[in-house]
Amino acid sequence: MSSRLVPKQMMHLSETHPDVYRDFMAGHHVIRRSQRFWAGLSCDLTIEQTLMCSLKSSGGLTRGRGMGELQRLVWLLSMPSCAAVNQWMVSFTHGDSNTEHHKDLTEARQRKDDKDTSTIVTYVLQRNPFETEGHQLVCIATGLTSDTSANVDSAKVIGHRILQTMTGQAVSAVSFKKKEEAVTMSTKPTVKIGGERVSIDPQLLFQRLLHVAGGDLSKLQDIFQHELTALPSSLFDDSGFMRESSKHLLAKHLWDASEGCKQEMLRTKDVHYILDGGSLIHQLSWLRGTSYTHLAERYVEYVKNSYPHATVVFDGYFGGPSTKDMAHVQRRTLPGRDVQFTPDMLLSEKKEEFLSNTTNKQRFIHLVGNCFEENGIPVQHAQGDADCVIVQVALQSAVEYTTYVVGEDTDLLILLLFHVKSDMKDVFFSSSKASTTRLWDIRSTQSRLGPNVCKNILFAHAFSGCDTTSRPFSVGKCVPVKRLQKKNKLFENSAKVFLQTNSDHQMIAETGEKLLVDIYKGNDGDTLDKLRLVKYHEKVFTGSKQVQPKVLPPTSAAAKYHSYRVFYQVQEWACLGTSLELMPEEWGFQLQRGQLLPVHTDIPPAPEELMNIIRCGCTTDCSSQRCSCRKVGLSCTTACGQCRGISCLNSMLPMDEEEEETNI
Repeated sequence: MSSRLVPKQMMHLSETHPDVYRDFMAGHHVIRRSQRFWAGLSCDLTIEQTLMCSLKSSGGLTRGRGMGELQRLVWLLSMPSCAAVNQWMVSFTHGDSNTEHHKDLTEARQRKDDKDTSTIVTYVLQRNPFETEGHQLVCIATGLTSDTSANVDSAKVIGHRILQTMTGQAVSAVSFKKKEEAVTMSTKPTVKIGGERVSIDPQLLFQRLLHVAGGDLSKLQDIFQHELTALPSSLFDDSGFMRESSKHLLAKHLWDASEGCKQEMLRTKDVHYILDGGSLIHQLSWLRGTSYTHLAERYVEYVKNSYPHATVVFDGYFGGPSTKDMAHVQRRTLPGRDVQFTPDMLLSEKKEEFLSNTTNKQRFIHLVGNCFEENGIPVQHAQGDADCVIVQVALQSAVEYTTYVVGEDTDLLILLLFHVKSDMKDVFFSSSKASTTRLWDIRSTQSRLGPNVCKNILFAHAFSGCDTTSRPFSVGKCVPVKRLQKKNKLFENSAKVFLQTNSDHQMIAETGEKLLVDIYKGNDGDTLDKLRLVKYHEKVFTGSKQVQPKVLPPTSAAAKYHSYRVFYQVQEWACLGTSLELMPEEWGFQLQRGQLLPVHTDIPPAPEELMNIIRCGCTTDCSSQRCSCRKVGLSCTTACGQCRGISCLNSMLPMDEEEEETNI
């Protein structure tokens, strides 16, 4: 505020304070405290270095002496005496300087200036600021690239815009809004799904819809065919992500069921190691100040010392949209930004933050991969997720060599249990963590689990939740495997349907719904829509707290798309992605803004007559959580008071239809 008022007051200084103006124009605005060259100071700086310094330092008024009239008089009248004492003490200790030359003219200072100038020139030559790609702001020191929201380069324009809003207003009426500020590179971006991350309160919407529906049983039967929430709560969490499954629990159950396999990992010439590159990247700690080239060389040394005769398989992150796009966003806990690094550049970011950005990760993978190949270590780069490629390489190796697959992902274990054949050499699966002692003998594990479990384990894993499918709420990860171990006919027959390549949409939807009805302990012939109402009444009459929508089974419409995604994933795993002819857009996924995201359902959250009751009366653009429609995660409709679902930022845009037309 002072930067706006002071210049304006100074423009009229000749009228308001003519004597001060006359002294300033005569050069008296410069105050000299010594006879050195270039030792003149401005008035305000002199006040800060003398009066304010002594006022706020030890012994000053602000250090406990008080600000009363007596204290001020004692302090002011004692200053001349204190100044004299200070001068004598400086002379006695020889602390005063006897030269009139400015310190910047000394030879030592000139040598330091030359050295600093040379350092800056060398630094800039190594990091040419004009060779960066794109039009985003780039920090030449660290290589960090700003996101699209950074506009600090337009600070002057933004400042003028703010000044214009202040013109003609009283000082007390001026307020600065955060959304009008310049956004710097240090501002952390938010995580988005499909372009926007919306805060959804499913409980609020669920209770409002049930309240409006009343207690009419026929009406309840109708509305429970809908989710009554913006998203299927049993399959998706409040942030819109698919509910994650605890895959390690499945691995633990299989380990216990197969009684484990405790033995040492062989390190002979007849053993071939297949390393998961994604897991390998996380094995070594990163030290700041280390060059990226030296870091890559450390990985080479680690692999040579730990895994002779190894092949490394890396994930690919720019092979186009992937069914794992949501899982990648969900795991991105740190808002990492682009780092345009060179091999000789020093590391300045934390490993977790650096690798959370897929662009950084892909560049680093290529750097490490090239370093591996230069040192004779075979490398393969997958187009997308590397799990299928890792198992392919392992199966090819197992024809001639005893093979160890080293990684952390339970998906690798599941794929090996399904694909390894009896005529192959021994295949083992091991964790790369030193603290983990599990070493899986795949053939021994297959014999102990039995063929019934191993041939259906892809279905059991996908149906209970993996990286591309949801885990139904309150359903344990090991439930399908336990049913298969008990030779449950429903699960065995269902697994066959999901493994058949010629199964159609209706067959998959019906089979998946029967399985979910059985898992949620429904009766034969029940549908999920009917079971939802039954479970709701059970929890209302027997529970001690309000019913959460996530504890109810999904609707038939939502379960249908869950089953589609399970079928697609099972087929991809079964053929290891080599001959898959299915299109993900036809099996539970939709392409939005370059990402393959899951389809939630194909029916509205509630019947139309109830949806029209939930409406907003916003007089603004419905861009904040004050809009009651946006607050519950719904788009505005024609029933809304002012916007009518057309002239606001929360309306349903035709963007997705255009994208679908261009992708046909």
